[in-house]
Amino acid sequence: MIGFACVLSNKLCKLSYFIWGVVLTGAIPQFLNEFHASQLILNISYNTYTVIEEVCYTFVFLNSIRTLRVKKLMLISCFVNIIFTIYFIVSFSFSSRFINEWVCVNDIFFIFWSLLFLYEETILNDVYNFNNPAFLYVSGIFLYTTCTIVFLGIWFIIKSNPQKTYDGLKIIHHIGNISLYLFF
Repeated sequence: MIGFACVLSNKLCKLSYFIWGVVLTGAIPQFLNEFHASQLILNISYNTYTVIEEVCYTFVFLNSIRTLRVKKLMLISCFVNIIFTIYFIVSFSFSSRFINEWVCVNDIFFIFWSLLFLYEETILNDVYNFNNPAFLYVSGIFLYTTCTIVFLGIWFIIKSNPQKTYDGLKIIHHIGNISLYLFF
């Protein structure tokens, strides 16, 4: 409720609107999953969310990095990420399955971009700016992606073997989600 009040009152920075876009669109597949939507609808919603998340996070990172040298590295890696995205979209049908490999590749880029941002903030600027919304957003993205990349990497093993052994791995994903939303 507080977040909606901030959005309505125009008291958020530009990056915050993109983060809100990720949070709200990420709620759609979760909502559909809870109400046992068909696998087709879930696949399309999760894969569509992956596109939205990639675009929004890329915007957040591109607008958070300030030094030219680090921004060039970021732009080169964005280009490489676009090539991977095109590959996954062309190679797999949006509706046939959740493209977990694509999410893992995106997570690797998000981790790399987070490290670039943190490098710039700590080494080049020699300061942690906890009042900077970008610092909090990037920290949340970093914690989330590092916690969930393994879980998403073995997604189909977990889904096809719903035993307690694999079920315990969901805790890692939940910890990542909690940390992400605490920072947001």
